[in-house]
Amino acid sequence: MQMLIRDIFVRIAVFLGCLAVFGIPVRSPILVAGTIVAGWMIFLGAPKVPQWGKQDIVKVLVYAGAVIVGAALPKVEIQEGHNVFLVDGPRDQKMREAMPEPLYRYARQVFDGVYPEADRCVVGRLPGCWRGLEEIGRSGLEDIRRPFAFSADGAFQRPRYSRVVSEIEFANVVELRGGFLNSLGGGDLNSNWYDWNASNGDPVREAMPFFVRYDIPASLAKAHLCWKGEIFLVRDGEGVVHRKSRTQRCERIGKEEVGAAFYGLSVDPRYPLALHLKLRKSLRLSELLRQVAALAGAIALIGLFIRPHLGHFLGLAVSAVFVWLILGGNALYSKFSAPLFDGGNDHLTHWGYGRIILENVVGGNILEALKGVEPIYYYMPGYRYVRAFEMAIFGESGFFSFAVLLAYPWTFYCLARRFLDPARCIILVGLLLIVLPGYAGRVLHLAEMVAYPMAIWGIVLCLASFNEEASGTVRRLLVGGGVLLAAATFLRPNLIVAAALLLAFLAVFHLRRSDRGAVALLGVGFLPVLWMPFHNWYFGGKWILLTAAGDINLLMPPARYFEAIVNLLSGHFQADAVSAAITHLGRWLNWQRAATILSSALVLSFLWLSKSRFSLADARRVLHAAVFCVEFMALALVVGGLHSVLWFYHPNGRYSDLAWQLTIVLLVVLLFRMRDSSREWVRVGEKQHEAIPRGG
Repeated sequence: MQMLIRDIFVRIAVFLGCLAVFGIPVRSPILVAGTIVAGWMIFLGAPKVPQWGKQDIVKVLVYAGAVIVGAALPKVEIQEGHNVFLVDGPRDQKMREAMPEPLYRYARQVFDGVYPEADRCVVGRLPGCWRGLEEIGRSGLEDIRRPFAFSADGAFQRPRYSRVVSEIEFANVVELRGGFLNSLGGGDLNSNWYDWNASNGDPVREAMPFFVRYDIPASLAKAHLCWKGEIFLVRDGEGVVHRKSRTQRCERIGKEEVGAAFYGLSVDPRYPLALHLKLRKSLRLSELLRQVAALAGAIALIGLFIRPHLGHFLGLAVSAVFVWLILGGNALYSKFSAPLFDGGNDHLTHWGYGRIILENVVGGNILEALKGVEPIYYYMPGYRYVRAFEMAIFGESGFFSFAVLLAYPWTFYCLARRFLDPARCIILVGLLLIVLPGYAGRVLHLAEMVAYPMAIWGIVLCLASFNEEASGTVRRLLVGGGVLLAAATFLRPNLIVAAALLLAFLAVFHLRRSDRGAVALLGVGFLPVLWMPFHNWYFGGKWILLTAAGDINLLMPPARYFEAIVNLLSGHFQADAVSAAITHLGRWLNWQRAATILSSALVLSFLWLSKSRFSLADARRVLHAAVFCVEFMALALVVGGLHSVLWFYHPNGRYSDLAWQLTIVLLVVLLFRMRDSSREWVRVGEKQHEAIPRGG
């Protein structure tokens, strides 16, 4: 146990050391890739104790050099403020505070012209009206409680306004990555309004009116700013200089503009704002050298304390390249780099809650951060905290979830390796991608994206414990597996049944080995799952095991099935309960035809085996040899637990993806094992046949 704690501490310390040289938020594509690769190498490698020979001393010097280079090289730091520009009636005080009065009056005039008050949505008449949203105890534009929005990019920067940036590059409100874009309130606007019922007087979220402010530092002298839209230069004592253009214009920033405030306004759709800053060559070279030094420092630090697993790293690299190519490369990257979530969907809820949690952490309100906005969990409990974690590292981007998605095929490969050889594992992963298309689109920016891989890794560690003899290794595997299963359940509570069945099976297995310590540590690993009922009791005053949505999402209660069975037995085949049961089970089976396809393959395999003139007893022996393996039975229990939840709750879509994915794994493993067992039985049968004396 002490070794496990030490290993975890070393991994975390090394990862934080890498972030220290990268700098947070990690925004550069080069450093984003470096952070992802570093995370993979650190948490999949093995911690080691430095020997402090010549090589280790060189690594220390390289890391120290990276820190010094990062601090010594000139760096561009631009104070940026941004916010949505929405005014409605008298509620405009914070907009006035954000900009000079002449600029505000002009922007207000343009806004009222583009979005006529008479055409705006009426609060209470249609859901999701931007003029009167009710979230987190407040409503309407009173949610704009500060001139500039909080940005996750600036969480640990101490910015003057929203954040400190080293580059300016955007062509629309989405590429700006402003903190107001996907917000659920807190100290900012609640931008969770609906676009589907928008009229001419209602702004849509993907073209949300906004403004930005930049304070021009001395380092930008002689740089070039390319722009289109409407811009305003504000100098002390000189008023506001307003310029606008529908085409891009590039101008050199002079020394006389240093210290001035620069505003960009994007309210009039005829003048959409786009800005691109071209730095001097010396500054661009400085930034490139800083990134190269940071990568070298991270490699040195990892090499000093971590022994990377090259096989895992190669598998991850292949998986990442495959996902990148299949899902569109740059288009996929942009969905995580600058996400825009539709109003009214769970994506925005998780992200918005994560922003509020992060802001509470930064403000020292740890208890509020732990509460996670909801006193009693309703939405998926854990993903809001994951979002806050990745925002702390990557700012207004979701690259932790991106890294998990890139590794998903490799995750299944590792599970399959518990049963099959490498070639068959590749076949299985390919089959999963063919039979179950669209998985990435269904889980994108949702809790399942992280929960399902965590569950699979928890299963892999637990299965590995069956074949280990060393007590220390078994216990580390069980603790790790328990923690991962608890985390997966925290992210997606409908995994609780499958997790409980697997843990019970493991407990029985290790008790039969008389290893009570292993069982105790398995329970310790799963113990974090109790945070959910504790949270609901502490913050909400109610004992709710998982979430308040459990009863609401119960589409087919057990009593309804019982009613359907009674109706069938009494001959009432057209009863509502019977129709409801058939419809629900039909949705469960119909949506995924993978089970049918693979079951057919299984039947064909039996027909193929029949050519060997097997008897029924031989077929039973083959099936027994294929199935009665402790790892196979454990996985079968997990699959059964996942499907059992679908019989009562949402039976298809992203809710059922993991169940059907593991079903395919189970059936393919069974098919290959039956084939291998059949060959063995054929050889035995042929030997017995040859041993029969011939009459003569």
